[in-house]
Amino acid sequence: MATNEIQLQSAKGPEYVQDDEAESRSDAESPSGSGIPEHKSGVYVDPFAQPQSSKFQKRDTVHMSIIEGGVRMKGTFSVAKSRYNGAKAFHEYQLLDPSGQLYMRGAWVRERDLRLEKRATR
Repeated sequence: MATNEIQLQSAKGPEYVQDDEAESRSDAESPSGSGIPEHKSGVYVDPFAQPQSSKFQKRDTVHMSIIEGGVRMKGTFSVAKSRYNGAKAFHEYQLLDPSGQLYMRGAWVRERDLRLEKRATR
């Protein structure tokens, strides 16, 4: 019976094998180890940039999708508090339901999940 052995050969000629070895050594020497530069030449991130302003203010009426009893429905709330999450760069809000209770015992809701229903009268 014959054995089913497969012999693998490099598609590159022997003159290129040494270049590949040099590349792998230079990748290992880079700080990240992946060969990708840490800083790109055309990109600048301003460390003193102002945070993005919030969409909603205190007492604004907002709505979002909620699930009650297994049914998706529209929930209407008013904004009680807001904060900026600096670590992840987004705004979060605590909401009051129509009965005046905090939504989900004061859970913080991300700005992207909310839609403006009505601005508060100032």
